[in-house]
Amino acid sequence: WSSDVCSSDLLHDAPDGRNINAGCGSTDPEPLARAVVASGADAGLAFDGDADRIVMVDAGGAIVDGDEILALLALVGYPLAVEPLLGNSEQVMAWSWLYALFALGFTLIFGTFKILNLAHAGVFMSGAFIGYFAVQAGIPLWIALLLAMIGSGIVSYIVELGAFATIRGSGQIEFGALISSIGANLCLMSIGQRLSNTKVLRFPFETFPVEFYEFGPVRFSFLQVVILLVVIVLLAAMMFFLYKTSFGRQIRAVSGNE
Repeated sequence: WSSDVCSSDLLHDAPDGRNINAGCGSTDPEPLARAVVASGADAGLAFDGDADRIVMVDAGGAIVDGDEILALLALVGYPLAVEPLLGNSEQVMAWSWLYALFALGFTLIFGTFKILNLAHAGVFMSGAFIGYFAVQAGIPLWIALLLAMIGSGIVSYIVELGAFATIRGSGQIEFGALISSIGANLCLMSIGQRLSNTKVLRFPFETFPVEFYEFGPVRFSFLQVVILLVVIVLLAAMMFFLYKTSFGRQIRAVSGNE
C-alpha cells in the first residue's frame, strides 16, 4: 500500500487457519524488527491474530511494547492514553482482593493438611462451565450460580477422593499431593477443552444488566461493582470465620504450629 504521504509493506499476511501468531505478530516481533532494519523503514507495527494488541519497532529495530507506547502518549498529553489505566483501577482492585482469597486458601490448606492443591484452577473452571450451561438451558442466573457452587464443590470432593485420599498414609503427602493435583487439573482441563471444543465461551449478552457509571475519568460497569462487593463480603466472612469462631482459631493454630 502506498500514497503521497507514506508507503507500507505487509508481512505474514497469508493466514491458513493454523499459522496465526506463528513466528510473527506482537507475540514474536523479532522478524518484523529484522525486516524494518533490512528495508530501511521508518517504523514497523506488529499486531496479534485478532488485532487487539500492538507492538511497535523503531527505525533501528528496537521493540516498543504497549506499556512504552502508553507512556509516550501520556507524556505528550494524549488523554485517551491515561483513561484506560484509570478505568481499569476498579477492576484491578477486585482481582487483587480475589487473589488475596486464593492466597489465603492455599496457605491454610497447605499449613493444615500439607497439601498444595494445584487443581484449584480446574475446580473453578468446572463451576464456570456448570453455570454457563445452566444459563444456556434457560435457568435463571441466581439458580445457575447456586448450581455452579454446588457442582464445583462436588468436583472438589471427587478430586479429594481420587487425588489425595489414597496417598495420605504414604508418608510423602507433600510431593505426592503436588504431582497428583497437577494430574487432576490436567484431567479437568482436558474435559473442559472437550466440552468447549477449545473455543472461548461467553455467557449470553443479556445474562447480566449492562450498565456503566462514570466517576471523573474512571468508567466502570455494574458487573465490576458487583464483583468487587462480592469479593469484599467473602473476604470479610473468611476473616470473621478465622478470627472470631472457635473452629477458625483451631485451624489457624494447627496451620501456625505446622
